[in-house]
Amino acid sequence: MSNRPKVRRKPKQKTPTVINVVAVRKEYLKHIKVLKNLKSKYEMYIEKNQNNKNIETQIKVLEYQKKLYGIVAEIKAKEQYISFFDEHDVRNRTN
Repeated sequence: MSNRPKVRRKPKQKTPTVINVVAVRKEYLKHIKVLKNLKSKYEMYIEKNQNNKNIETQIKVLEYQKKLYGIVAEIKAKEQYISFFDEHDVRNRTN
């Protein structure tokens, strides 16, 4: 054991996170496009197999409906983000 006194270190100061709004917006637009495509595929499958008597198909339809709710929610959230960026025009603002 050493008899040296413990030295308290100064906590490192965190640098503020900078969000590249243009890049995020572009990425979200891509995501929305992909999600809308997936949503339409799921909707078509559900519509086509809604009245199918096969149990496995019915289970798959239910799973797709469940996934569909998540996709719709994600699309809404990303569209809200984009509209927020557009409303406040965050790109031209500095702290």
